[in-house]
Amino acid sequence: MIRWDDLRVLLALSRGRTAKRASEALAVDETTIHRRLDALGAALGTPLVLRARGKLVLTPLAEEIVREAAEMERCVERAAGQADRALREASGKIRITAPQFFASAVLGPALPELIDRHRRLAVEIIGTDLMLDPTRAETDVAIRIDKPKGDGLLMRRIGRVEFAWYASKELPRGEPPKRVLHYQTKRYHEDERARIFDLELPAVQCNGESVLREAAAAGAGWALLPTATAASDARLVRKEDGGHRDLWLVVHKDQRTDPRIVAVRAWVLETVARFAPEATPPEPAPKKRAKRSPKKTTR
Repeated sequence: MIRWDDLRVLLALSRGRTAKRASEALAVDETTIHRRLDALGAALGTPLVLRARGKLVLTPLAEEIVREAAEMERCVERAAGQADRALREASGKIRITAPQFFASAVLGPALPELIDRHRRLAVEIIGTDLMLDPTRAETDVAIRIDKPKGDGLLMRRIGRVEFAWYASKELPRGEPPKRVLHYQTKRYHEDERARIFDLELPAVQCNGESVLREAAAAGAGWALLPTATAASDARLVRKEDGGHRDLWLVVHKDQRTDPRIVAVRAWVLETVARFAPEATPPEPAPKKRAKRSPKKTTR
């Protein structure tokens, strides 16, 4: 079996032409140089180095192996360089998931900043209200409403989302809603509905903000919507406050130092701070370990 360490010895010998120079280049002794050359020759079944007049001369087969080994060395160096750049630069594919309204109203307009700053980053943004999990490799960076649960997650509250009840401007003023529209399987929305409306009032549930907004604009009823998108919709009128929910930035703990994660995390925090600076909490300070007082010994 041919070992790369033995090939490196043959390369060093071809460049230095003496065992002494090869040993200096590889920081080993001359005995090691001769031992590895003999091992390489034994693995191939033929000597690769001839001793003539006190010098080491490469055989024609050794010269061919040197050329191939030199190309292998260049490949290793290129791979090492690429790995080093990847560790220092934000490059490669990264998936970001966020609620639909947040992806369109906040992340979308700010995306040019991210891709201009990190040109080697291939960004995929998925607007969804599904809870995609970084620990299952379903996403790299997740932005969520409500604090997620699970081991292996690094979470930070980055702001809050304001909600309000909206209805079509075409509905007669003062007319009570005929039905309510809210998110599906969202306990907070169900509680907010119960706070304002009779539970007997017909409800329409949906898993996407855009559908709820369109239905409300068409006169289907009152919809609980994020003010980030609904407030600018000229077809809607605000009826009642709907409270707010915390917004969380979530990544896998083991990937927190990944340059891609670091870059996107910084971009999200900057973007949220511009979007709603009053709702963005400051970066938490690192916790200081309490100094332990030395134990008293009794004699």
